[in-house]
Amino acid sequence: MPPNSAQRAAVNKILLGFFRVMRANGVGQATAMIRIAMADADGQPWPIATLADFTGCDRKTVRAYLRKQLEAGAVERVAGGWRLTQLGVDQSASRFAAAWGDVDQDARALISRIAQPG
Repeated sequence: MPPNSAQRAAVNKILLGFFRVMRANGVGQATAMIRIAMADADGQPWPIATLADFTGCDRKTVRAYLRKQLEAGAVERVAGGWRLTQLGVDQSASRFAAAWGDVDQDARALISRIAQPG
């Protein structure tokens, strides 16, 4: 069943709020999208081209992000692409938890309802 306009508006509010909070915590939208994709990969490597296509970021942005994170020890290059190190996983969890705590309570309640099966 396609979402109605009220549902779309609620989801948009949540996403915009999330990215606003991430930016306030020093994480830009492109960086947030790349990190979310990598954190959700469950340790599987991402080739640069695939990560760029998936996030909508250009390859130059993805490469710059990965170089910076490599120097910080948050990502590693492995056969098949790039993945988060344990440090990167821990940092992602910490940053997302901080951002989630700053998301409006009504938006969090809506996300919880949407996430319920059935």
